[in-house]
Amino acid sequence: MNSKIDYVDIGDTKLRYLMFGEGEIPLVIIPGLSLVSVIETAEVLMDAFQDFTSRYTIYLIDRREDVPDDFTINDFALDELKAIKALGLKGEMGIDKLYVFATSLGGMITLHMAFMQPNTINKAVIASSTCRLTDSLQNFANNLSDLADQGKKWELVKYMGDMVYTEEYMKENENAFKMFADSMTDANLEHFSKVCKSIKPFDLSSKMRRLPIELFVVGATKDALFGDEETKLIQSKTGCKSYIYQGSCHSFYDLEGDFRPMLLDFLNK
Repeated sequence: MNSKIDYVDIGDTKLRYLMFGEGEIPLVIIPGLSLVSVIETAEVLMDAFQDFTSRYTIYLIDRREDVPDDFTINDFALDELKAIKALGLKGEMGIDKLYVFATSLGGMITLHMAFMQPNTINKAVIASSTCRLTDSLQNFANNLSDLADQGKKWELVKYMGDMVYTEEYMKENENAFKMFADSMTDANLEHFSKVCKSIKPFDLSSKMRRLPIELFVVGATKDALFGDEETKLIQSKTGCKSYIYQGSCHSFYDLEGDFRPMLLDFLNK
């Protein structure tokens, strides 16, 4: 299987990206908030999406390393669109389709992308996300940035884990999470804090009915950040396809075994 990690120049900076797969349709993965780059676990990601690689070539485009103090989700969306253009993922290489899979913060970025350049994305699957800044999300982002600024690595990892995973999962993997916390660098903490601070007030809910992409939104009733209300809000505004996991948590996309087959089925139709 073809794979590489490289950088793409978007003008004022370069973004690192992971590419793998053999398919003719580009599938861009836009991850949620992460303590370190998802590219650091490239082998895990490639294994998880191995069933996608015959039909799709997958691109995970990282967020910029040099995050300005006044950056916003809209700015991250513009970075992503510039990278898609620079990589020639739609139009320039005879490809007229571009699909996106996004989680949490990545879903918010994807919605901004859809309104900024409405003809770029054909299909998108958005998991555990929102079209507006909720009080719980703002509190979450503020708490995370405070812990990162204070250098409280274990407290940061545990707080974030408790919010996005189940209690059982956290207990089963506590030692691994502690080792991960110990491995975080000051640069990791600084970058993470700046990304958290980019989560500023926004509300796209009034525009949702005009969303120009084929959309599938997925949520979970036990999501500590959003419950299932935000997924239902997007669905009610757009009439898009939706699914709610009963009793699952924010990170159901990592834990529920039937999620990726459901994702692949939607993309393939």
